[in-house]
Amino acid sequence: MFVLTIILVPLMHFVVVPAIIRAKVKSMPLSSMNISAFEIKEFDSDGFKFQFAASLPEQFPIAVWSKVTPRQVQMQTDPKKWNDDSQIMAMDMPPLEFNLKSPQVAFDGNFRVPHVDNMKKLVTEFSSDEGLSARAFHTRMRVDIAVFGITFYKSFEVEKDLEVPNVKANLLQLWSVIPDWPRSATEAQSLGSVSYTFLPQFPPVVLKSFAVNNTEKGPVVTPKCP
Repeated sequence: MFVLTIILVPLMHFVVVPAIIRAKVKSMPLSSMNISAFEIKEFDSDGFKFQFAASLPEQFPIAVWSKVTPRQVQMQTDPKKWNDDSQIMAMDMPPLEFNLKSPQVAFDGNFRVPHVDNMKKLVTEFSSDEGLSARAFHTRMRVDIAVFGITFYKSFEVEKDLEVPNVKANLLQLWSVIPDWPRSATEAQSLGSVSYTFLPQFPPVVLKSFAVNNTEKGPVVTPKCP
């Protein structure tokens, strides 16, 4: 029995549990995430600051408190492996603590575009007559995972592929392929107070927020100014 334990414990820690975690992340449909809040708080030269809150499906049959500390979160285009040069965006996120039986997360984060040229290529392709060709983007994360206050994994790599169909620079088609939650009339989306300066001789235009409602003819955007 002792020998069997010596064999099984490392096997579970280094092989079985990591495989289960990666499979869960990879196979979890984004539609199962119930997003209750997403707000852009402030724009800067590298991207923007945002606030996000959501609940996830049950991940474990009993209450188990876990802490996930994101070290690196990137969306990349390289289909094979982690490749910093292929990233099109990155996120800075704080440590997240949640109950695996009924996971709920809420945090403030930063969205950044560290490799402008990569994003520029995508925008140029999207703006062409053919539009953005169908492809997969790869969300890759390196995180520390702790359970009951004990860190079991450091810089643990997980990945989720995001399949994107061919999309052209057409608002109605673009609206049809985005996730359901921004198109739901029951969900609230807003942009925080944002100031736009068109010409230096004119005062900045401040957009307090805007609401998006889906109709049979397409999205209706209603801006609100102070």
